[in-house]
Amino acid sequence: MNKSMNFNYEQWIEKISKDLPEDYQIGLHQVGVFGTEESKKAVRRNNPITYLRKIKPKDYCESIMKTGLKNRWNNILYTLAAFGSVDKIRNNIIRQQEFLNYQYDAENLDENKNLELYDVIVATPRQISIGRNTYLLGNLSHPGDMEDSRNSVGERIFKNSDIPSEFIYGYICKQNERVEFTPNQQHISLKSELEQEMYFSKLIREKGISPIELEDKEIDNEKNGTRGPIDALKDMQTAEQKEILSLLQEKEDLTAKGMIPYRKFNFLERHLTKRKQYKEYITDRESALNANKENQKRVQEINKLLLAKGNPSITNIKQRIDDISKAKTFEELGIKDSNEAIEILITKGIKFKFESYQQAFELAPEFFGRNPEFMKKAIREDIKFIGYDKTDDEELYREVINLRIKELEVKKEKGDFSEPFEDISVPKELKELYYLKQEIENPKQVEKGKYKIPHKFMFEELRNNISRNELKYWYSQVDGVYDKEFGEELQALYENPDIIVGVHGLDENEYIENKIFTQGLKNSMQNADVTLDRTVAFGKDLAFTSLLNYRIPYNSNETESAIILTLPKKALDKENPVPIWGSHNPQGSDNYVLPQCVYGLYHAKSDGNNRKVIKNPHVKQEEYEYLRYDKKSSKHGTIQIKEEQQK
Repeated sequence: MNKSMNFNYEQWIEKISKDLPEDYQIGLHQVGVFGTEESKKAVRRNNPITYLRKIKPKDYCESIMKTGLKNRWNNILYTLAAFGSVDKIRNNIIRQQEFLNYQYDAENLDENKNLELYDVIVATPRQISIGRNTYLLGNLSHPGDMEDSRNSVGERIFKNSDIPSEFIYGYICKQNERVEFTPNQQHISLKSELEQEMYFSKLIREKGISPIELEDKEIDNEKNGTRGPIDALKDMQTAEQKEILSLLQEKEDLTAKGMIPYRKFNFLERHLTKRKQYKEYITDRESALNANKENQKRVQEINKLLLAKGNPSITNIKQRIDDISKAKTFEELGIKDSNEAIEILITKGIKFKFESYQQAFELAPEFFGRNPEFMKKAIREDIKFIGYDKTDDEELYREVINLRIKELEVKKEKGDFSEPFEDISVPKELKELYYLKQEIENPKQVEKGKYKIPHKFMFEELRNNISRNELKYWYSQVDGVYDKEFGEELQALYENPDIIVGVHGLDENEYIENKIFTQGLKNSMQNADVTLDRTVAFGKDLAFTSLLNYRIPYNSNETESAIILTLPKKALDKENPVPIWGSHNPQGSDNYVLPQCVYGLYHAKSDGNNRKVIKNPHVKQEEYEYLRYDKKSSKHGTIQIKEEQQK
């Protein structure tokens, strides 16, 4: 348990003022007391675990210091009583009295002033600086302060999330106008500057906090007026290496000093005339011992920080800084994941500019694809950028549809259509887009027992078709058509994270279908390289709406049967692919997708009331020699000969 300290009220205010920077924001959370019916009700209502388990308030405070304070509310002021900055508390006597005499509204303790009151103290900085950027964490504003509500801590950090232990300054027990204070050794103010920066960088990244006045602000480069992401990453990595270099040099200086000596004293000559020299000796010795202790402690801290960096040396750090200055690509900077690198730049508030939206998507498609505001700006420049979207944001797709409709209506007025339509005045794609727009604004109600297709699959279809300039929108034709059981079964397959769903179309033929169930799906391009995409549609080439109604021209006719395959995700793992091909022929010229991968089939010409998946019973399946895989995984389709056949 942490050691506590006793103060009177005046000393307590001095203690806070000395420990915390003046701009730190203070909030109190009263844990509750036992003794009166009012206090028991308050504890029961606000801290039921404390009440039911008969946990002492002091123990509950200790737990909060270790794990953080649970925030169960949308508004942080339901969890904390806010008192503003340390500076305002210190310089305002009325504010001090409110702070020192605070009690939860539900507790009526006027007649029980001798009871112990426990308050957990939250102390956070108002803003922080990392590099050249300043981040506003917000205010725990006293009701008497005029503050912008958008800048409150509750809105920026703690809304709908717990308060981490790093912001718990400690807890106090108030009794008879005295304060017993128990500090939290994990509080952010006790960490080194480097540790604070590392913690705040992580916090900013998790919360998505932007630097002050970041929007539309760029830093000019002397040469061309812009700084690209590579330049920004070089600056960031150089700064990180210089921080490590600074630690190494500090450690070297401290180590070189060795133990600080102190003046010796000859105990054999100790007598009254030497009393002054003896006192000087004691003072010098204590000062030296304390300094040595602090130096050793700092060296240990530096060693701990350097251990996390791989124990670098001054020489290799200087070489690393030199390499960074010459780097021109992500690879030369030692960056494997460009998405993560760009995300770190933005969350740290390091300003830079892309040459184009295309460059942004090429460098960090996952990161920008998850940002709906960035996506909205990108599609206004080129609607085909919707192909990068990962948000499934309804507002974004409403705008996509409106942009595409506007584009087609301009074409319609000019008569600029390269393909024939049933009604040239109202092209089919335009009709379907109006349907999708209506579906977003007022979703269609389907018959009982029918499958309502979730909008995310409509967005998937829009994404694929517009980015590839295709004109078919199956959603408008298949929504609410098929039985619920059929739709939900295929959706469960499609969303299974462990498999890849594929589909192969062919003429309806019961003999061939049964053969596929037992012998596997034959490669339709015989004597060609074994490639999955020659045989089935899968991955990005298979939207969910297409899976529901798979139709392609087959021997001049539309597909009549859809063979469904479920391939293990590791089948496409380049490092350790799972074999899915088999062959009767040792040369691998007669190739089959293994029958174990055939899930079943449905007849594409059946109507909505009758369409169902006929599952593969997986009986009497033939055994094949395994092939390593195909050229998509950088593996050639060679057969693995069994050891006994090689002998």
